Amino acid sequence: MPLRRRLQLLLLILCTLAFSAKPAHAADAAPPAYDPHHVDGSSLGGIIDLSQSWLVYGGDDPRFADPNFDDSQWQAVSLSQHLNHYGIHDQPVVWYRIHVQVPASANDLSLSLYRFRGSMEAYVNGARTGGLGQMNGGGELRQNSFHYLMPIPQSALNGGDLVIAVRAAIGRVSKGEMYAGGLSEAALGESNLLQEKASLSVFRDLSSNGYRLLLQAITMFVLVALVIALPRQREYLALVISFLFTTADNVAHILSGLNVEHFSSAPIQILVEFCLGLAAFVAFLEFINLALGKTRVRWIRLIQFSFTLSILIDAAWIIAVIGRRVDYSPALNLGYSLLKSLALLPYLFLLPGILFWDWRKRRNSDAGLLLVPVLLVTTLDGYQIIGDILVQLHAIDPIASVVPIRSLSIQWNEVSDVSANLALLVYIILRVVRTVREGARYAAEVEAAQTVQKVLLARSQQPTPGFKVETVYLPASEVGGDFFLVSPGAVGSDRSIVAIVGDVAGKGMLAAMRVSVILGILRREDSRDPGIVLRRLNDAMILQGDVGLTTACCVRIEQNGRFLVANAGHISPYIAGREIAGREVMTAGALPLGIAPDQEYEQTEGSLAEGETLVLMSDGVVEARSAEKELYGFERLASLISLPANEIAQAASLFGQEDDITVMTLSCVS
Repeated sequence: MPLRRRLQLLLLILCTLAFSAKPAHAADAAPPAYDPHHVDGSSLGGIIDLSQSWLVYGGDDPRFADPNFDDSQWQAVSLSQHLNHYGIHDQPVVWYRIHVQVPASANDLSLSLYRFRGSMEAYVNGARTGGLGQMNGGGELRQNSFHYLMPIPQSALNGGDLVIAVRAAIGRVSKGEMYAGGLSEAALGESNLLQEKASLSVFRDLSSNGYRLLLQAITMFVLVALVIALPRQREYLALVISFLFTTADNVAHILSGLNVEHFSSAPIQILVEFCLGLAAFVAFLEFINLALGKTRVRWIRLIQFSFTLSILIDAAWIIAVIGRRVDYSPALNLGYSLLKSLALLPYLFLLPGILFWDWRKRRNSDAGLLLVPVLLVTTLDGYQIIGDILVQLHAIDPIASVVPIRSLSIQWNEVSDVSANLALLVYIILRVVRTVREGARYAAEVEAAQTVQKVLLARSQQPTPGFKVETVYLPASEVGGDFFLVSPGAVGSDRSIVAIVGDVAGKGMLAAMRVSVILGILRREDSRDPGIVLRRLNDAMILQGDVGLTTACCVRIEQNGRFLVANAGHISPYIAGREIAGREVMTAGALPLGIAPDQEYEQTEGSLAEGETLVLMSDGVVEARSAEKELYGFERLASLISLPANEIAQAASLFGQEDDITVMTLSCVS
């Protein structure tokens, strides 16, 4: 199936899932399923669910904890509804009460509160059983997604008649739908049974996070392996950093669900999520930027700015409203939602647009693969942002954020994150497979080039009766850009040899191809004059086209030791003897080959005494560099030049080879 059809099918599935989710209807106050003035738990043999209705009063009075206090005029509310549905808001403290009858023989009972937002302290028959958060100043915003168990003292059971009172400080979180506080779920029962229920609930709530963490760990393992194997492809490093922050965010959420200190306080949790989320997103955008070849840097920076701006708007909202610097109002909440949605527009539309454009117009397959995980996340984010605004405008009912699966508690954003992670993992695998294939193809090409180059260089040295010629060639990579050729004269009529050593600018396959062209030109050359050889080679290279800048030194040496040298920007030859250090043959300066036509290359005459050797080399010898970045240099070369060709090359290579090394020695023999 073509990638376009796959994307269309994926979008259809996403839209179907999103719009088929059942909304959480905010109906008017439903009649309580039981009378909170008297809940019959006399047949207590397990857990009594107290999540249906309680008595509520907006205000604060220590007498409300007294079991004998008359609460007959208090309002019965359903815990499934926010308090502001009953007109209870702008109250620093709200009290909940419920009357429960348990068997007189009951013991080892505990009270469990779950999903409580705000600060609270609980009393059973006037005895304080526990608390959560700070009660002063209207309480603090807390996101209690764990079961908070409070053992009930045996002395407080009072023969089975229990009056449970909860003092809730929710002043800052009692106004809006977003941060509506108070009781949500409660239960009473034997401690061991409640503990089992709490453990099961933790599994139910955090299992999806555990699966995400496992998937993130697998992806991280693959990415770290890629960073080690492919250090030059920095996009994988950026993705590793993004996943580190995403994984840290997931771990922080799990710690919050496990009621770990410093992670259950909502301001701290939100701050951690903001910082980790921003860092993860910035790193992910850098990954996309590198994966696309840095072709959309300005647009990527704009998206980073927009996402950062939305985070700053969130932070300002938390400081202003939750920090009680500004009074909450529905109009303020709507303004905040609209401002944040405007800030996120480049993220929601520009990021998928960039990937789609690169995929369709530039035929970038990487962009097409990355479009899938990006669309998964941005589609749901945009749907939730628009839905939140419509809810505040009372255009639609609140949208369910939980997938309707009874056995697990899975958020829709978790579904999109996991799907995006899987799609990203598929992208990475496909990209690695493509890289491996390209690497195998390149290796085959390099192997073929190596074979061709070896054959060409092997043919570059023919039998030289009357002369001793040694050549050593050490390429810096698989194939190199140095070349040499030795051409003896016609048998009987010309007792001389012509030798040339050169260096093509660059390395790798391109340099090897240029070497092949140059050697082909030299083999057709019939002149024995070094100056003419270089001039004709230069003209042929200019006519050939892009053969690249090339240096070369050409020498003709007679049987009696006399020689002619012409140099085209190359390192000069050296003369080495048995008893003297190497001395440089001073040659006339000239432009390298392949730069300008109609160049003349002046020849220099010289002579070898008995036992002396003429040494030609490439600049890879003098430009060898140690681990301390020290050059080998010409001073060391003077003392090295009297050694055989193989030892000269090996000395430079061991010092620290950075370029191709070629050494040729020429001497006359009787």
